[in-house]
Amino acid sequence: MGTVGLVVLTALLGCAKGPRCEVDEGCAGDEICHYGHCTGALDRWWEVTIKEAVVGEVHPDGGAWDPDGGAPDLTVSFGLGTTDMCLTPTRIDTYGATWAHYCTFLLGPGDTLYVEVYDEDPESYDYGAGWSWEGRAALMDLVRERWQPVTSTDESRTISSTFVIAPDF
Repeated sequence: MGTVGLVVLTALLGCAKGPRCEVDEGCAGDEICHYGHCTGALDRWWEVTIKEAVVGEVHPDGGAWDPDGGAPDLTVSFGLGTTDMCLTPTRIDTYGATWAHYCTFLLGPGDTLYVEVYDEDPESYDYGAGWSWEGRAALMDLVRERWQPVTSTDESRTISSTFVIAPDF
């Protein structure tokens, strides 16, 4: 094959894109509108950035966060299952913490993305609250919120976490 034929073949294969779009609603079920074209959203890399965790002055179980009655040392664990996880740096003695800590995950249709808030004590991580998005439908709902802050609040309404998910493709 000559140079011109190789260039044409490369151009044709490299430019294969989905239908043009302006919003996600114009795309098929597992697609999003990404840079003007419908693109498969799953089995792709996504960046999850933890922005904030806020807790009440009392642990949801009614007790103190720390044995001395002080504020918690907040950290957020997030990821896919137990094998692909990240942990924010710990913010000491605070009821509200901010980060710009991110990790990148290959998000597939059968995955579960979780976000959990902890008080990091010297002896253990004291669980505060957690949220998860499991399976194709929940993950598609989540990725359609890309670039927008996603805030979740626990049942006691004393703990919340905010993160952003964005495509890394």
